[in-house]
Amino acid sequence: MYLHPKNIMPQHLRQASSEINDTLRAVENKIQGLSAQLECSFSGVLKQQYLNTIISERHWESLKLDSDAFKIYGEKTPDQLIEWLGVGSTAFQMGAPHLQYDEEMEDDVKEELIKVAEEADLIQAERYVEDLDNHHGRDEYQRKTEDNERYMADRMLALNLEDSEIQAEQNNEVWRMQVQKKKKKRLITKELGKKSTMTEDEERTVLNIWTLSLSDRWRLYRLWMERFRTELRMKSHEAEQSYQDAADRLAEIRVREDVFILKHSMVIGMTTTGAARCRKVLQEVRPCLVIVEEAAEVLEAHTLTTLSRACQHLILIGDHQQLRPSATVYDLAKNFNLEVSMFERLIKMDFPYVRLNHQHRMRPDIARLLVPHIYPELENHPSVMDYDNIKGLQSNMFFVEHNQYEEEIKDGKSHQNQHEALYVVALCRYLLLQEYKPSQITILTTYTGQLYCLRDLMPAKEFDGVKVHVVDKYQGEENDIVLLSLVRSNEEGKVGFLNIPNRVCVALSRAKMGLYCIGNMNMLGKVKLWSNILQTLREKNQVGPALTLCCQNHPERHIEASSADDFKQAPRARLHRAPAKFRFELWSRVHQGLPPI
Repeated sequence: MYLHPKNIMPQHLRQASSEINDTLRAVENKIQGLSAQLECSFSGVLKQQYLNTIISERHWESLKLDSDAFKIYGEKTPDQLIEWLGVGSTAFQMGAPHLQYDEEMEDDVKEELIKVAEEADLIQAERYVEDLDNHHGRDEYQRKTEDNERYMADRMLALNLEDSEIQAEQNNEVWRMQVQKKKKKRLITKELGKKSTMTEDEERTVLNIWTLSLSDRWRLYRLWMERFRTELRMKSHEAEQSYQDAADRLAEIRVREDVFILKHSMVIGMTTTGAARCRKVLQEVRPCLVIVEEAAEVLEAHTLTTLSRACQHLILIGDHQQLRPSATVYDLAKNFNLEVSMFERLIKMDFPYVRLNHQHRMRPDIARLLVPHIYPELENHPSVMDYDNIKGLQSNMFFVEHNQYEEEIKDGKSHQNQHEALYVVALCRYLLLQEYKPSQITILTTYTGQLYCLRDLMPAKEFDGVKVHVVDKYQGEENDIVLLSLVRSNEEGKVGFLNIPNRVCVALSRAKMGLYCIGNMNMLGKVKLWSNILQTLREKNQVGPALTLCCQNHPERHIEASSADDFKQAPRARLHRAPAKFRFELWSRVHQGLPPI
């Protein structure tokens, strides 16, 4: 009976992983608690017991006056700290003159208020902890954080600015109580937002904190808050270090688990990025046979990470005449050949290799474009000889030439050609009316600017399912019909990406049954590769200013389509073959004497 490697994992690894996960959860809870406490210090006035270690012993004794002096008959004992700050219910109700809130304070120059969430968010941002266990999802983590903040606020705050109402004594003077609540909120918000604090020298000269003015009391309170927050940050930093240490230990355990599992596996599959990330594991697993697929599109450094001293056979599979690896830093790619794969480098050094000469995708007419201009030889497999002809068109492959100029967009970093976009969209619509499924059609272009231009012309209700891509993102893909917009057309004769054989190879080799391209062929013909391709096209009259549309039921009816408007004159006999979602609209247009599209 086969047992999965995880089921035979050594007991000491399981136990160590469980213990470290428990540690991570405990430290994570502690960090969340500290973060919630820090949040509370900005959200209202703390209860006095949380400042016991912050306030000097003399001031602490001074603060703890006889609570009966502030007690209202029949009510619970108020918090002396909020009474001392002038925002307690007793202070407002007794009307102590030196504690009255001056409405004219609203007219003072307003200082910048601290955003409540900023400081707590900063604590989270300062930490770089990789949660390797990932036992909490993002939503659960957010919910837990909010619950902690609410719990801490209820526990720590004597007055909370986030409450919809600040609780006040219940009596018959409701209106007066509501006014007092608003005054309290305004005073607390203003004072918490100030940056000025009492200095420590000033603090030491204060004998009785009850003799201070209201503004000095708030300055002293803000000094206490600075100490309180500094202490929280130190504790949070220590907890974060403990969390990181535990995460590092867990990472080591995970490496041991991965090595154990992979050593008991017959075949290991991973991406090249995963191989680079797991290089330490691969060095211990020591695979003797390594196969790299699409090796011509892999950075050489990524290929090297898969190798170890135990490697006996490296098999690279790919096509160096298609797209190269993508380097993040352009200067490194150009100046240090970082975009040259090991696969391509070895072939150019005449290292022995085997070429697969049979292609199983393109009909022969399309494959002719690649031989010998890109590939020295290429044989067609019998399976590509029996493709049906494309319905509604006289040719299975055609290049439409024009001289309509492109437009620069994105500060000259990209290009679009409105004429080509309109033509390709009209051709796509025409093919859909020939009963081709949207999934059978792909529109390719060489620039992202043209990609967005095409999508703006293709409403989802009509073109849903049609794939639209830039050439660079379509390597390894294929489809029955490909419509290619080459975009470049300008007075200067700049062809940009179109002079790179790798990109041309990808663009011309994606179609199985039908390939239709549109571009400024006169300009492209100045490039040697395109000149050779155009010569091949002219041999079978597969290039010209107009694509010939024809009707299956009326072969004698032909329309020469050189622009998008020409598709409106397409034979109406095809209406019975239109998809159901278009048929009603098309018949309505016909009965009104309008073109069907």
